[in-house]
Amino acid sequence: RFYGDETIAYYTAHGKKDMAGIDEDNVLALLASETVVMHDHNTLNYNKKFSFGNIECSQHLERDCQKNTDDTQHEWSGKMKKLIGRTIKERNAAISRGDTAFDAPYIRSFHEKVDEYLSEGWAENENEKEKYGAEYERSLLRRIKKYRMNYFRWLGDFSLPATNNSLRDASGQ
Repeated sequence: RFYGDETIAYYTAHGKKDMAGIDEDNVLALLASETVVMHDHNTLNYNKKFSFGNIECSQHLERDCQKNTDDTQHEWSGKMKKLIGRTIKERNAAISRGDTAFDAPYIRSFHEKVDEYLSEGWAENENEKEKYGAEYERSLLRRIKKYRMNYFRWLGDFSLPATNNSLRDASGQ
């Protein structure tokens, strides 16, 4: 397991990726409520015993959307991936101009597109319930709906990273 930021890295190893390992590490339990932790959809981080905020890595969501498109040939997930990628590029340009967040109409429009693509996804899935990848797709659709605010917190606060995969991506520079 990795804990860190741009200045420090702490690695631990456990036989399983479970709560016992997180408890043994005793890192997350020490984080304050104003801390925001980015992760790759580690649902253990949503445990009520932790007070920090969560943000999900958008690049991992893009990969999951690509996997769904590859497996099902459904269009909604390709559109979602493109929306995320395009929005991150627009965010980087906005950061270069000195902006600190997208404005409310932009964010509202973004979420309307997410809603549109989720609706398309459910319709495509309903038409092919037994298709290879259909259960993964249903799981992905449910996950985006449930955790969407954590996937897209970076829309309203450019100090938060959009991904944890590189410092360039995370800082928007």
